[in-house]
Amino acid sequence: MKTSDSKQLKPVTVPRRLLPLVGKAKKYIALTVLFRWLELVGSVGAVTALAFLLQHGWEQTLFAGLLFPWLTLFAGAVLLRFLCVWLGTEFSQRAAVQVKKTLRSRIYAKLLKTGLSYREKTSTAALLQMAVDGVEQLQVYLGGYVPQFCHSLLAPVTLFFLLAFLNLKVALLLLLGVPLIPLAMFGVQKGARRLMRAYWGTYTDLGQGFLESLQGLTTLKIYGADQARHDQMNAAAEGFRRITMKVLRMQLASVTLMDLIAYGWTALGIIVALTEVAKGRMPLWSGICVILLSSEFFLPLRLLGSFFHSSMNGIAAAEKMFALLDLAEPAEKAGELDRFDIRLAACGFSYVKGRETLRKISLEIPAGSFAAIVGESGSGKSTLAGILAGVHRNYTGSIRIGGREFDGISPESLRRRIVLVEHNAHIFKGTVADNLRMGRPEASLQEMAAVLKRVRLYDFVMAQGGLAMPLREQGANLSGGQRQRLALARALLHGGDIYILDEATSNMDAESEESVLRVIETMAGEKTVILITHRMAAAARAERIFVLRDGVLTGQGGHTTLYRQNAYYAGLYDGQQGIENFAEAREVFV
Repeated sequence: MKTSDSKQLKPVTVPRRLLPLVGKAKKYIALTVLFRWLELVGSVGAVTALAFLLQHGWEQTLFAGLLFPWLTLFAGAVLLRFLCVWLGTEFSQRAAVQVKKTLRSRIYAKLLKTGLSYREKTSTAALLQMAVDGVEQLQVYLGGYVPQFCHSLLAPVTLFFLLAFLNLKVALLLLLGVPLIPLAMFGVQKGARRLMRAYWGTYTDLGQGFLESLQGLTTLKIYGADQARHDQMNAAAEGFRRITMKVLRMQLASVTLMDLIAYGWTALGIIVALTEVAKGRMPLWSGICVILLSSEFFLPLRLLGSFFHSSMNGIAAAEKMFALLDLAEPAEKAGELDRFDIRLAACGFSYVKGRETLRKISLEIPAGSFAAIVGESGSGKSTLAGILAGVHRNYTGSIRIGGREFDGISPESLRRRIVLVEHNAHIFKGTVADNLRMGRPEASLQEMAAVLKRVRLYDFVMAQGGLAMPLREQGANLSGGQRQRLALARALLHGGDIYILDEATSNMDAESEESVLRVIETMAGEKTVILITHRMAAAARAERIFVLRDGVLTGQGGHTTLYRQNAYYAGLYDGQQGIENFAEAREVFV
């Protein structure tokens, strides 16, 4: 028994789950932190050598025997710092590449497990933004913020112990100022996180609107609605601009606050150090070291603050990503289909909780039969097709194929045995042969030619260069009917046992439709064929016809029986016949 699950994606604050998720990137993050710490050690060595040279130069006690070792130390420290900067940057880049590769692989693997049912939880546009821009933001968090956070903890502690040997008072003063920057960061974190969530949501909505407008541009032009849509997109873009400005204002205000703390406390430490030198409590070289190194107490934290704002967007993206990764997956199933009769008992489905699209559908389709499902637009025909093909999983009631409950059949067996051909089946850029071999990679040239002949596309393809005929994206250089016939040919080549044809003949001319219907009739007996159509004349040729009205099964049987006993079916049939007869008479008159 399948129960309805209408849960939507919900934000899940789980940034701590990111590190265990990124696998090999942890090694590169650790190496980045190590080399940044060694870079700091190199800076300390260079500053110390320079301070000794300056003091001896000031005291005019600098001679060749002293100059060479200190210059050697200075050069070695600078070289060490250079190598550490280079290696730290290199490993940071490797961490970023590994993070992107791992996260996108996990998103893709999750989609493979959930199948097409992911569309019940989130939109394709939001998913693309999550996998592209969202992962890029997470790269900043894991490749930039996390290493900088670790370095920001190590650097002040390291400098404190080093400067404590020079002057404990100055070292303690500088160390006391270090927590002020994290406190300032945490002070804005709550508001920043809430603002970043709103920013990311607005960004996603803008992307969805743009993609939808682009996909429906032809329709907008046909109905003259493009200007209204343009105004709507402008309003959405203005909303995104405003929230972007809010984010920038928040970032500028927090950066200014952190700068005041960092540079103000550095100045305070320098003043105290100079006072100590003036009073003779510190040698000159120690004062120079403090002056040159005091900023190093705060610069790592200052840089962490810059990464912090970028990381907030990454965390907002992570919440969306983890909401997707946490979606329930279909349980592992081992059932194999070996019989192909279909039985539905009280099957229901809802896209939105509380509003049923299908209500308690019960029907039987014997194996090897030719069945049709008819009804007005919005009656639930395509939804039922999606359920039978395994696209929609959150149905209620029972579906049994070959005596097996649908939930107990392995996805691999379903994909191998059940073939769904939709009215908008995707045609990929490439060649005719490339698209056909998606149905069966090992298909021979003769087999591909044979299926093209069955759907009356062979002559056209041969005239355009044969199976090597190039196709544009979505088959843009084919007519609507040719695209559907190519999709049907690909399905026939696949060789399933249950074919679900969802308006697969809707864009075909009468002659091509007749040829395809003959193919369907010859398949019946060996294959189970379910034709979802608004073409009543095509449905009338089926052995069994199921009539849907507002998500309810209102009749079933053969054409003759339904026409006599079901007024709704008879009205659909007569209405369409009248329209077709009028069209034919008009063509003759013209």
